[in-house]
Amino acid sequence: MKRANLVLGAVLSLFLGVISVLAQTSEFTFQGKLSESGAPVSTPRDMIFRLWDETNTVQIGSDIEVNNVQFNNGVFTVQLDFGPASFEGGDRWLETLISLPGVNDYTALAPRQKFTSAPYAIRALESDTAQTANTAVNAANASQLGGIAANQYVLTSDARLSNARTPLPGSTSYIQNQNGGAQSGTNFFIGGTGRANQFIASSIGVNTTAPTTPLDVAGIVSSSGSQAGYYFSDRGTPSARWILYSSSFEARFNIGGVDRLAISPTGLLSVANLSGSVSTHVCWDTSSGYFSFCSSSIRYKTNVDNYSGGPDVLKKLRPVSFEWKNNGRREIGFIAEEVAAVAPHLAFKNKEDIIEGVSYDQITTVLVDVVKQQQDRIERQELRIKELTTLVCRLFPDDEICSPSPMDK
Repeated sequence: MKRANLVLGAVLSLFLGVISVLAQTSEFTFQGKLSESGAPVSTPRDMIFRLWDETNTVQIGSDIEVNNVQFNNGVFTVQLDFGPASFEGGDRWLETLISLPGVNDYTALAPRQKFTSAPYAIRALESDTAQTANTAVNAANASQLGGIAANQYVLTSDARLSNARTPLPGSTSYIQNQNGGAQSGTNFFIGGTGRANQFIASSIGVNTTAPTTPLDVAGIVSSSGSQAGYYFSDRGTPSARWILYSSSFEARFNIGGVDRLAISPTGLLSVANLSGSVSTHVCWDTSSGYFSFCSSSIRYKTNVDNYSGGPDVLKKLRPVSFEWKNNGRREIGFIAEEVAAVAPHLAFKNKEDIIEGVSYDQITTVLVDVVKQQQDRIERQELRIKELTTLVCRLFPDDEICSPSPMDK
């Protein structure tokens, strides 16, 4: 690839020129036209530019590398800046190197191009003496301002430079570290942006210019340290505080000095036990992820049928004892995946459609059905036994089975 680039470089022709230069900075616009084998270049190139001194033997400054330069019918335009010290009055030469994008195999184009003078682009040859001049055509003394020596330009005779104007000394219009009169409103600006607004009795705004509550913060509120947290006092009893804080990466809600609710980093929700007389059951809608009050009213049900699959389901369920991975606590219950395989309606899934848990409260429906069917079977068996006993006693009236049973009394 290197040889191919060198061969290509032998047939490259470059027509370059400075089209505009701004006197205010050392940066200038450089435009050129590049052809390959007589045809204008139309695809991007990586380019390197080098500045050489008047002898064309010493490089001045560092390389300027411009990648992915765009060409339009062979014409390209780049911004170059070798620094103000690079142009001190002597001749300067520009060398251009070119490579296909990303190849990093550059070919130097020849010959190097000499910089020509342009308005406001070069330094006046007499500028060295102008730097130390004490006189000018229309100035009596260039080291004076308005006839006053520059090192004496601190006036005390101009009342505008004194403090005898509004606000006068002692005015409450100043921000002072002392007791003063009431302020109707104040805006604080930092870097041209309002950070706090309207320090008045009704509201304080942080990062907002229109607070709607006594404290209105537009953005994230942070609390840190050993006593970090957010305190909420009871409106009727200020000493009854609610605290929202974090402990061991858990979000906790404290009421009356007791943690009542906690959310673990993995999303587990823990609610402190309440007495049965005041507790309210909540249900989790696995499809939406919301909690709601459990209801069993016929108002919310349709297609109601008798359930009779209890015995078959109960025989297939496998009770287990186990330990929780997160805390090692021993408990008994069922494996949700096994329950789902036996009775899908007794297991529930999470929002990712993965088996998550067992609807233990619905197992009572299975148990009630099993008990009812067993009770029905017992009653039918008792009737059958009674009928068989009657037949036996007709044949063998003196048999022990024909004597009244204490259970019959």
